[in-house]
Amino acid sequence: MARENKLSRRDLLKISAAGAAGVCALGKDIPAFASARFQEAKATEFAELPPKNAETYDTACRYCHVMCGYKVYIWPKGKGRKPDRERFYPVEKMRGDWPNTVFTIEAKKNGRDVRIMVVPDQKDIASKSNYSVRGAFNAQSLYSEKLPTKIRLKKPMIRKNGKASPLTEVSWDEAIDFCADNFRKIIDRHGPDALGVVYGDWGYLQNSYAILNWLFKGIKSSTLGGNGYLFWGDESAGLADVVGSGTRSFTVEDYDKSKLLFMAGKNMKDTGSSWYYRALTSGGLNNGDMKMIFVDPRRVQMADDAERSGGLFLRINPGTDAILGASLMHILVKNDMYDKDFVRKYTTGFSTLKKTVLDRKFAPENAARVTGIPANRIRAAADLLARYKGQTMVQFEKGIMHQVIGYENEVSYSAMGIILGNAGKPGACTSRAGGHPRGTWADPSVPNKASSMRSVCEKIDKGEVKALWAFITNLYVQFPNQKKYRPKYEKMFLVVNEIYPTETTEHADVVFPAATWGEWGTIQASEDRRIHLQQGFMDAPGDAKPDWWIVAGLAKKMGLSGFDWKREKDIYEEVRAKTKGSSTGDISEISWSDLKKAGTSGIQFPKKNRKSISRLYSPEFQAAMGGRFATKDGKAHLAPVKALAGLDPYNHPLRDKVNSKYPLWMVMHRANENWNTGYNFYNNGKNVPLTPNLYERISEQPVSINPRDAKALGIKTGDWVSVNAGNGSFKGVAKVEDVCAPGVIDVISLYPKGESTPNMVTSEKADPRLAEWDRMVPVNITKVTA
Repeated sequence: MARENKLSRRDLLKISAAGAAGVCALGKDIPAFASARFQEAKATEFAELPPKNAETYDTACRYCHVMCGYKVYIWPKGKGRKPDRERFYPVEKMRGDWPNTVFTIEAKKNGRDVRIMVVPDQKDIASKSNYSVRGAFNAQSLYSEKLPTKIRLKKPMIRKNGKASPLTEVSWDEAIDFCADNFRKIIDRHGPDALGVVYGDWGYLQNSYAILNWLFKGIKSSTLGGNGYLFWGDESAGLADVVGSGTRSFTVEDYDKSKLLFMAGKNMKDTGSSWYYRALTSGGLNNGDMKMIFVDPRRVQMADDAERSGGLFLRINPGTDAILGASLMHILVKNDMYDKDFVRKYTTGFSTLKKTVLDRKFAPENAARVTGIPANRIRAAADLLARYKGQTMVQFEKGIMHQVIGYENEVSYSAMGIILGNAGKPGACTSRAGGHPRGTWADPSVPNKASSMRSVCEKIDKGEVKALWAFITNLYVQFPNQKKYRPKYEKMFLVVNEIYPTETTEHADVVFPAATWGEWGTIQASEDRRIHLQQGFMDAPGDAKPDWWIVAGLAKKMGLSGFDWKREKDIYEEVRAKTKGSSTGDISEISWSDLKKAGTSGIQFPKKNRKSISRLYSPEFQAAMGGRFATKDGKAHLAPVKALAGLDPYNHPLRDKVNSKYPLWMVMHRANENWNTGYNFYNNGKNVPLTPNLYERISEQPVSINPRDAKALGIKTGDWVSVNAGNGSFKGVAKVEDVCAPGVIDVISLYPKGESTPNMVTSEKADPRLAEWDRMVPVNITKVTA
């Protein structure tokens, strides 16, 4: 990272001249946003610049939780401004930083040839015009016959004569009739729970609201799974049991003001790039004004940054975060280093917490044996946390949650943050760090609640699910234990809403082509609770329609009421009215027109009496809601820490164990380039890269292995390897490096190539409260041929 702060103006100009390939080739040696931080560029890189009368739209990136703001410009091809082609020269500012070549594409709109530019907005509050490498390619993800995106699905398709017949293009009426008829027959014969849904809950407010209402209120089924969970649980249950809600409680400005960042289970550099660079720069992480404690099994760039800041990197044994949190609390409580006044005023259950964490098993010397972190480093971390109590952002995310003890991990870090007074103060929070944007509000109650608290995989395994409808979910990449469940998916009536042909659509009985970001007015919220209208600005390909439109058409065909929306705005207005009174999710005072006026920055919620609440669990929150926290009594609850009393992470009844046959722990991470299932990165239906320059950076699944393990196995960097578990295997390319400790390997979660997805070896065993399945898997590695 030190090199990132020494980029000269000449370096930046070289980056701009290299265009897309240059940005990608330089990789992590430059900031994710560096390519746009200049005022001059090589004119020959640009065919046209937007004219002053170009159509202008506001949007926000759809990928990670930051939701960087973007401006969109559209103009007829050949009508743009022509830059000087012979020399470098300054040009008047159009909107701020100079646009990179990857920001512009050729497409069609209303039958005309147009150019579309999607460029970071300098006025965006959250990003300050920074962006991730994913966001840089937003324009390249748009539909165009001149881009790899030309393979988009364009027509509804059905199998008219059973599984053996081909998918045939049909009209929307025929496809909806066919689907509704089959759904009705299944419900009549087997009951509503025989019909299930799997969906991505980040996939826009209107879509989520439509499908949950169809499932829960319409047909009254409780069979639901999602991106990361196997039943309708709460992946923030541990945090919510402590503070009352899993909603992220911080605001982006906290990264400018915090004195200490405690981060566990999240590589923010790759999964929240704009905010991480904000912490590095205006937050002072670069010069030591902010320090960081980074907890992770992997030594990545953030580990180096933590140590350089005067903080700590704690390389933890996978799956032991709950023990580390309890050990830190052991030191803090035993030595009176916590915030006694905050605990007395705003919490309950401290006596239970104290009794639990003072157990000798959580003493640093004993915790060190479990976590792999030396006792002196655990003490050093406790000292830093105590020094900056009330000034620390305690954040955690998927790495600690996607485990069978995810609940205990959440409770441990949540309680630790609260006893230090890190809640609702400038630069201080106790919160999830955020993964994807929020796309679900006002969901109806689950019918048959007792039976609903069962894994959708369990229901499929027992033959109870006869039909499955998949939205914004690639089953053949995203769900666990693929070798076991792929044959089961192929036996049921499978309906898929998708934007591209995928391995999942190949096996579907019905394929509905979906319209997506940029093609209609989508609604999402960032993890600092800014709700955004992402304006529609271009045509959807062929007959593709928004998911909510498809759900509404099917619901009406099945005789269900309450689905009479004409526009996406109608759904939003219905949803916002239902949020009134929610302490953490109230958007009832934010109208559609308000969102249009807000531009790329969105509007922060909850909003009450015409005022947005910037930080949850703050004095401002308390004044508006009547309590300091979102619990019924307005206090943080520390008693859930008792769940740690008998915890043994490696002997948990749901956890598989390493042994002589499978001696290595496999862990996973998200890659900056490959968001979610890589749906805009690589298409596993046609086996083609969709953004070739991004694909070149990680064209195969990298398997990170410690040099000591690699030497014992005779493996070198570049060797093809098979990662094997008791239930399957997948393929990758070895990368020998000191990232993981001996005994641990690391791979990219949800890598989109079917033979390289880690879910070929994951188990469907899930945390009984979070509904998350275990991403820690005992494996071995063998060399194979390509």
